[in-house]
Amino acid sequence: MASLLVPPLTPRRKLVLDDVWTSIPSSKPFLDWLISNYYARADWGWHLHHKPTFMAEYDAFTDLVRQGRRDEIDPLWIAQLLMTLCLSVNSLDGEVDSPLVSISAKDLETLPWTFFESAQSALECGDWTGRPRVRTLQAIVLFAPFLVFAGMPSAGERHQTYLGAAIRICQQLGLHKLGHDPSHMPTFDDAALPPGVNTMRREIPIRLFYTLLYLDYMAIKVKSSLPPPLVDCAPPGNFNDDDLSSESIVEPQPADVSTDVIFETVKYRIALQQRRFNEIINQDASFEYDIILDLDAEYRSIIDSLPPTMQADYIPPHGEDLGQVWKRHMCNQTLFNRLLRLHRPFMSRGLRDPKYNYSTTQAIYAARKTLLAQQHLQRAPLIKSGFQLLNVQGAVVVLFMSLWSDWPEELDNNSDHFLIRESVTFFERTLTSSKGPVRKIATQSLQVIGLLFEEFEKRRTASEARRAAGGSWSSDVDEESYGHLLKRIGAIVVSAASAASTTAGLDTLGAASHIVSDPHAGFAPVPPLPPVAAAYTDASFASSLWTNPGNLFDSMNDLDPDTPTTNGMGLALDFDVSSLQGPEYASSTFDWGGWTAVGSF
Repeated sequence: MASLLVPPLTPRRKLVLDDVWTSIPSSKPFLDWLISNYYARADWGWHLHHKPTFMAEYDAFTDLVRQGRRDEIDPLWIAQLLMTLCLSVNSLDGEVDSPLVSISAKDLETLPWTFFESAQSALECGDWTGRPRVRTLQAIVLFAPFLVFAGMPSAGERHQTYLGAAIRICQQLGLHKLGHDPSHMPTFDDAALPPGVNTMRREIPIRLFYTLLYLDYMAIKVKSSLPPPLVDCAPPGNFNDDDLSSESIVEPQPADVSTDVIFETVKYRIALQQRRFNEIINQDASFEYDIILDLDAEYRSIIDSLPPTMQADYIPPHGEDLGQVWKRHMCNQTLFNRLLRLHRPFMSRGLRDPKYNYSTTQAIYAARKTLLAQQHLQRAPLIKSGFQLLNVQGAVVVLFMSLWSDWPEELDNNSDHFLIRESVTFFERTLTSSKGPVRKIATQSLQVIGLLFEEFEKRRTASEARRAAGGSWSSDVDEESYGHLLKRIGAIVVSAASAASTTAGLDTLGAASHIVSDPHAGFAPVPPLPPVAAAYTDASFASSLWTNPGNLFDSMNDLDPDTPTTNGMGLALDFDVSSLQGPEYASSTFDWGGWTAVGSF
């Protein structure tokens, strides 16, 4: 309890903190439910608390409140509590109505922001820009899952502001020079850490520090605040929370054991590759295909190093914790989606040029792995919000391209066709999300997939008729390229989205009227696809779709054999090389409001 106590606040800060308290639920059962829900639905994707410490502090918090001593509680800890509540509510897919808990659709929309804004005020009351403290870092890392995936310029700006400040605090605390000796302790006194020489005192701030480095290195358009050469501090040890001792130095778990921090460790290793890639593309040196192969090898080394229980093909025991299931498959999906982004722009060129054939096979392989992982994530909270749907979209576009190119005669046992169909159920489920951007992406995704399937069926009908007449399954006449087809369909969906913006709806084509998850069902009629020239101009189409910073693939690149290329590596002249690593999550220039899902296809 003593670790939560602080001296009396100034009258001005107390006045602000009194207002903060109005946003904290007064019902103990409701608070308990929100904390429990946080650990069930949010912690698996972002392990940001040392759970034993936080739960002990939460018990002390409730005791102090019951004793009428709330004004003595550290405002920085209050900020942590509020962000835990924020992430808990933000993880919900729909309303909650039970004898103990009632969360309405309006609550789902407003409560996360209420908790977040109050957490910011609590930070101010705790003088977070004054003396550097571990609880300031704890609160800021809890901001990240909320701000990073918000898809709003203001959220991106706030994230970058807090992130930069937090890394400077780490430097003030000397965390970047903590070294690799497990007995070397932080030299500062802090109520959030146990005294003496022990593993917990060292590991808790290191975990926070490396989470901040991960966030820093993931930024595409913002220069890194603390490059790796300036960091002399061992990464977090392979410990479960319960392993950390407040009394002695303990050894970490072996590398082949999955612990509470395994996903965080993988994310940091991904971020190192992202930062390295950013440095490469920002240099004046020629960008060669060998760089893609080098990055491919780095990502595969991360996959190969995963503990057996984190491998995608691991068969778990009956009754495995659901959070562990989600963590394993989200970890794999994240890694394979990185490979997908790397190889996707070279995929169809690999069908024509042996130099890029590896990218063709690996893009298809990564797409399959991405959608297979999604089958285990169908009911998982959307911890990446709308960006989670983009991962699925990227895989769907690759497998559609594979089908369009191979043009298989038999589909009943075609695994790629099955995986695409299965993805539809995911998009259908997200149509009812409480988050507007998620509903928007799901709506447009279903429209595009439905139109693609309709064109697929038209082509199959023509092939069947040709075969019945004694001809071959494939046409002797050149078929329309997949890239050309996507542009025609894209023009329709963009037109529909534009019309919807003036009619206060997104269902101009019907959210799922062109595709259903039943693979044996038919398709509703759709408007005829217009000629390309009538649907868009190259300039307007590029500016409205393929150059949107939120899209996974900023240029059609290699889908059209006649696309002009540069750098001797098959990249289109207008190709945004940074898109090989994915969208900028916390960008001050990105806004879901002006985004279209079509570019991802």
